[in-house]
Amino acid sequence: WNAILVSDPSSPAFGGNNVEGAHKALAAPHCSPDILDESGLTDELPYDLIVLPEQAVLDRATARRLEKFVRAGGKLLSTGDSIRSPELRKLLNVKNVRHGEWNDGHVLLKTGGEPTGVDSAWDKLELGAGAEALYPLYLSWDQLNPELRQLANNWPMHGQLDEENPAPAGAPAAVRRRLGKGCIVHICTDI
Repeated sequence: WNAILVSDPSSPAFGGNNVEGAHKALAAPHCSPDILDESGLTDELPYDLIVLPEQAVLDRATARRLEKFVRAGGKLLSTGDSIRSPELRKLLNVKNVRHGEWNDGHVLLKTGGEPTGVDSAWDKLELGAGAEALYPLYLSWDQLNPELRQLANNWPMHGQLDEENPAPAGAPAAVRRRLGKGCIVHICTDI
C-alpha cells in the first residue's frame, strides 16, 4: 500500500502537478496511492512506500515521523525539489546541494536495455556517511560540446548519450540511505 505526502503548505489542495505525476506513476502499475498531508502520518502507518514528490518544505516534526516510518521498515521516495528541505538532507545525509547543475542527464538502468534520459534540471549532491549512489548520472552530448548548446532544441541531437562511452557527471542520479529496517531513495530531478 502506498501514499503520496503533500508536505508543502504552498502546494495547491492536492499538491499540483508534482503530486499528479507521482499519482499517475503509481497508478499505472495498479498501485493507487493515498494522498495525505503531515496530519496523516500517525504512529501506525499501513504503508510500504511513501512518496515525497518535489515538496521543498518538510518541517522537523514531519521529518521525525518519516524517519520513524523508515526505521520500522518503510520506504521513502523523494524527488527533485524535496532536497531543498534541510530536514530531508539530514535524513539522507547529503550536503553541498547544487540545484540545477545540469540541464539534462541520463541513467543507464542496471536491467540493461536503452538508457533513460530526463530533459530536466539535475541537482548535484555530495554524499555523507551512509548515503550511497544508487545510479550514476551521465551527461548528454550537448553538456560536453559547447557548440551544440548554440543550436535550437533539436530532438535528434539534443539530449543524446554516447552509449558506448558515456560521460559520467560525477554525481548520482539517485541516492539511497538505509535507516533501520527501511531505506530512503532520492531521485535528483523532478519526475
